[in-house]
Amino acid sequence: MRFVEGGLSDLSVSRTSFDWGVPVPDSPGHVMYVWVDALTNYLTGAGYPNDAETMARFWPADLHLIGKDITRFHTVYWPAFLMSANLPLPKQVSFGQDGSYSAEAIVTRVNAELANSFGNLAQRTLSFIAKNLDGALPEAGRSDPADAMLIEEMVIACAGLRTAFDDLMLSQGIEAWMRGVFACNQYIDAQAPWALRKTDPDRMHAVLGTLVRAIRMLAIAILPVVPQSAGKVLDQLGADERDHAAIDDDGWYGRQQAAGFTIAPPSPVFPRLELPAAAA
Repeated sequence: MRFVEGGLSDLSVSRTSFDWGVPVPDSPGHVMYVWVDALTNYLTGAGYPNDAETMARFWPADLHLIGKDITRFHTVYWPAFLMSANLPLPKQVSFGQDGSYSAEAIVTRVNAELANSFGNLAQRTLSFIAKNLDGALPEAGRSDPADAMLIEEMVIACAGLRTAFDDLMLSQGIEAWMRGVFACNQYIDAQAPWALRKTDPDRMHAVLGTLVRAIRMLAIAILPVVPQSAGKVLDQLGADERDHAAIDDDGWYGRQQAAGFTIAPPSPVFPRLELPAAAA
């Protein structure tokens, strides 16, 4: 606000004091001002100027999330650039906070939360079904209150992710989702379907069916974060409906079962990462 209150003046879109950058057509010695070049990437990423169909789908952006300390460029310069080109402005601009990144942190979280927790949960559940039930979806079996309790925890975890994401609290949303993953791992360890296979097959079916439902719900919820890997989990389940509303589709399992869907022996979806040599 202080910058605007101080009065606005014309801004040159080119520079001549250095030669690195995008050359200005028909203007020798001029390169594009870096913020013109950088901010325009939002448009070209949305299909501008050659892909009108994609542009119409993604622009104007419903939300433009920016980081700290670059507010002037995104809230003064960027709207001015768009208005000068007769292009619509983003519908909403919100400001983020500082983040931290390190290769070690990424490797640690991927291995702990995806490979070891969610990936291992899906792999051992679906592998067990493929091996011991010839891939057929488990029957209803003998239910237990723990089954409905787990599904309710999935509903809460997925809703927590959605609510947090709507409020742009991405880390908190993923933490809510991870609580669902941890609940599933606690459930499978407590129920031990590998032991039930010999002692109580009816109960084993109920446990495995509950886990299939839970894994599908978790995979749909995390799809916007890891679309390729979560999509592979859903492929293994034959789950075609993948919007957030599909999480609450209680009839999905019965339809898959009635259609005779079978689970093929799965391949691991979340391989463990190794720390890059330069960061080790």
